[in-house]
Amino acid sequence: MDKNLVVAIALSFLVYLGWFYYMEKNYKTAEPPSVPRSAQTFSQSTSQVQPGPSALAETLQAPLRRAAVPAWSERTVLGGGKAVVISRGAAFASFRFADPAGEVELVESATPGLFATNVGADFQKPTQGPSTPLSFTAALPGGLRLTKEFLPGTKNVLPRIRMSFANSSARALKTPAWTLSLGPGLGTTAGDAETNAKALRVAALTIPEPPSTRGKVLDFKQGLQAGAFQWMAVDNRYFLAAVLPAPIDLARIEVPEPAELLLTFKERIVPPRGETAWDIPYYLGSKGYIELSRYKEGLERSVNLGYFSQLAEFALKTLYACHRLTGNWGWAIILLTLLIQTLLFPMTLKTFKTQAAMRKLQPEVARLQQRYAKDPQKLQAEMMDLYRKEGANPLGGCLPMLVQIPVFYALYGALRNAWELHGAAWIWWIRDLSAKDPYYVLPVVMGGLMFLQNRMGQQLPDPAQARMMKWMPVIFTFMFLKLPSGLVLYWLTNSLATTLIQAGFRNKFAAAT
Repeated sequence: MDKNLVVAIALSFLVYLGWFYYMEKNYKTAEPPSVPRSAQTFSQSTSQVQPGPSALAETLQAPLRRAAVPAWSERTVLGGGKAVVISRGAAFASFRFADPAGEVELVESATPGLFATNVGADFQKPTQGPSTPLSFTAALPGGLRLTKEFLPGTKNVLPRIRMSFANSSARALKTPAWTLSLGPGLGTTAGDAETNAKALRVAALTIPEPPSTRGKVLDFKQGLQAGAFQWMAVDNRYFLAAVLPAPIDLARIEVPEPAELLLTFKERIVPPRGETAWDIPYYLGSKGYIELSRYKEGLERSVNLGYFSQLAEFALKTLYACHRLTGNWGWAIILLTLLIQTLLFPMTLKTFKTQAAMRKLQPEVARLQQRYAKDPQKLQAEMMDLYRKEGANPLGGCLPMLVQIPVFYALYGALRNAWELHGAAWIWWIRDLSAKDPYYVLPVVMGGLMFLQNRMGQQLPDPAQARMMKWMPVIFTFMFLKLPSGLVLYWLTNSLATTLIQAGFRNKFAAAT
């Protein structure tokens, strides 16, 4: 039984250590990418751009990845950001999103920009009234005219990109194979810029096939992609640029380079004096789980909640409910922790009863160890018989911790990647629950409480096991130093609640045994 106990504790520790090593390695990069600064002013010049640095390039104050910026740009407020739309591709050359710490530039490359359309011709800037949708036109050979419009959405309906081909001739015409692109890259917050290269990806959600109702999120590699998808996107930890075209409309899906998506649409026949149009829902903004869930398109699946994603989804929804009650994400985490403690309370009481029984058996265990010091097999058999007679289980004290491992991992994914917790303050020095404690107060206090728990818990008969348990608070403290303060707050609250329960019931169980 002693051997099994050592194995169980060692495996639990290795699971924790391996997970944190993986997450630290996964979110660390040596060379941060170049992220352009937010635009300060917007060029609306009507003169032709000459070779050399363009006015828009100077405006964005960052080197562009493509040359030849067109002659004009359109400034507008669109959805949750301030956009600059350029004539080449009718694309976003800038999109500044409101962040708790300031505006974030989501467009990493002003040319081609986000949602660029390639039809072999530049778009023209039409004359618009204040209530006219944001639209751009391009004249094509043979009598075709393309209009690209950005149509607004509502609280529960996504905005759309409408591509309309009008035929002014007396004969049927075929549309060109036009494209729509996302990327390359996607901007992020200043605090997350260092890790953005690791978090950037091109992803898609497959269309669910019975009996599945959820579909599967895929990370695209470079090259051609096959399949039918509900949405496709370029995203990072906190932001998402996604399109939702009908699969039947697509002729080609390609990832030309990392963090870039290029969609080619099938040709259509436009009747004489007729028109054909595509409506493509899109999303550009933050990855707020509840906000994305409102659209009923599976976009919330882009939030990386880790291996225990369904448990993390439930934890996030419960956390939102707690936030509605408290109005503060830190207190919401504390309330969620207390709810989890309430659910685990019967198991916790059983654990304390087991610990009390183990303490009562320590003198008898010591006598057995002295008597059978030279016969380990006999000692093992006698100790197992003793535990069985007294109804004590040495592994019982580990059960609540093992049960909480999935909860811990689920909360890690939720607190690390949920946009709503980015920049969310708790009290005093904790100004961002998604970032580490700047003064390491929470992890140090948490380690102290874990040490107190060990002193109040069962006394292990094996000196090696006892030394291991003494070092566990120190190891956990160092592991928690760089974790999100919201996660440390959860574990600290959990340790505090467990310590108080343990102190309250210790004498009762000791007397009962």
